Amino acid sequence: ALRSSALRSSALRSSALREVFASLTRLDGMSWLVRVRVPLAEIDIVSADLWARGTDGIAEMTDAAGGIELVAGFTTEAMARSVAAALLDQGRFDAHVEAVEPWPTPPPTQIDHDGVQLRIDAGPAFGHGAHPTTSMALELVVRAAHGHTVLDVGCGTGILAIAAAKAGAASVLAIDHDPDALVSARRNADDNGVEIEISGTAVATLDQQFSLIVANLLAADLRPVASAVRAALTDDATLILTGFLIEQSDEVRSWFDDLDLVDRLRRDGWDALVLGTPARSSAPRHP
Repeated sequence: ALRSSALRSSALRSSALREVFASLTRLDGMSWLVRVRVPLAEIDIVSADLWARGTDGIAEMTDAAGGIELVAGFTTEAMARSVAAALLDQGRFDAHVEAVEPWPTPPPTQIDHDGVQLRIDAGPAFGHGAHPTTSMALELVVRAAHGHTVLDVGCGTGILAIAAAKAGAASVLAIDHDPDALVSARRNADDNGVEIEISGTAVATLDQQFSLIVANLLAADLRPVASAVRAALTDDATLILTGFLIEQSDEVRSWFDDLDLVDRLRRDGWDALVLGTPARSSAPRHP
């Protein structure tokens, strides 16, 4: 690993990495990423520091050895180098800077999952299906959505909300605070011929409840809305959660400790939990 803020070029050939970094990089010019390895216990502390220093976004990654790396996007080289230098000066972190060339917008992704066919144009939003958390959530949503009133918290491209609609959900509401995500979700819903409600409304302000909620969010993003998500569940409901590392699962479960663990998936170091209210989890389960 580099112990300096030396520039190194990044090809970012992996489709999963491209999906994660799409929200951190600009399609109209060079972007700059600060990559910093951090202990699990300090993820939130370092993330808060990066936000305070002006990052455009943070991705939480795992390497082949199971280590944790935060990747923060900045619009200028000067900002990125200043942040990396500050982290190195603390003497506890390994940080370096990468330049990321803009890449052409990828063509829409065609997905066929258990007979549910999707066409997703990611644009600048997260969620074209390649990242493990998106693929796990997609699998679980397609399996569970039929007949449910569905809420997708942090919808990104709308992939999960659209999949729920195509899988026979009674109704679907997709929410996100990112204007780019809302534009992308509306475009993808139109392209897929489904009618879903798409809104920038915060989950805490919703005045309705849902029998199925899905949230593909980083643990740091899920924590502040966890109580609102729980309040939005009906008495007979299912909650699908992903976007966090396996090592963070116990903490995430603690935010919903009155719900039962119904099912889970694990993939490439990431976890996905299916939780149920007591009435839901005691009902007969179908394959």
